[in-house]
Amino acid sequence: MAEYVVEEPSDRSASWRVHERVVRCRDCRHYRERINGCVEFGDESRGEYANVEPDGFCAWASRKESE
Repeated sequence: MAEYVVEEPSDRSASWRVHERVVRCRDCRHYRERINGCVEFGDESRGEYANVEPDGFCAWASRKESE
């Protein structure tokens, strides 16, 4: 089991141990490279999406199927 330390993005010096593999936006099935966005938080057919960074990650990430 992989373990990662994720730093909290604030002045408080807290960190968490994550016991699941971190899925980056660029590797997520909800990420669309052509729009640099995440369609999990919108409607792709209407052009609604959230702007994300390819190196970012979130709690709803799902790894793409093997291509």
